[in-house]
Amino acid sequence: MKSLKSKKVTAGKEETFTDNVLIKDWGNNPIDIYARFEENKADNSVKVMVAFDLGGAYLSSTVDATKYSTAEQMVKNFAIETTKAPIQSQLKDAETLLGKMESDRGSLEKDIKSLRSDVEKYKDNIKKAEDDAYKKENDLSKKKSEIDSQRTAIQLLTSKLGEIK
Repeated sequence: MKSLKSKKVTAGKEETFTDNVLIKDWGNNPIDIYARFEENKADNSVKVMVAFDLGGAYLSSTVDATKYSTAEQMVKNFAIETTKAPIQSQLKDAETLLGKMESDRGSLEKDIKSLRSDVEKYKDNIKKAEDDAYKKENDLSKKKSEIDSQRTAIQLLTSKLGEIK
């Protein structure tokens, strides 16, 4: 009713009243609109009852079929929009959640790629360390041989020194 650009909208617990509404297709005479909503929790529906006070008489299909048809379409459009609104809100929430999920997926894919790269680097480091260890074992073996040779040389020199008297 606010979209009808009325001078006053009063919403009570059981009834909504809109004062001095101008509907362009109906001329320049302002009308009053009364609306009442009854919720049926059993089937999760709402019954809408609307009365159009034309200024002394209420709108009826027998008095003015054209205005009645326009009013009927207005109420139908209202019902469609109020039915769409919560679904549109749910759709927006679902799309936001989907966007977050896709962002999370992207982060996970990036993490996996980084971890796989780390694994390859670790494998390369392990291979290099194994090669270095093998080389060091060969170096150690050579060093042991050199030490044994040096001990033998020292023993020879010690025995030569002991022979001198």
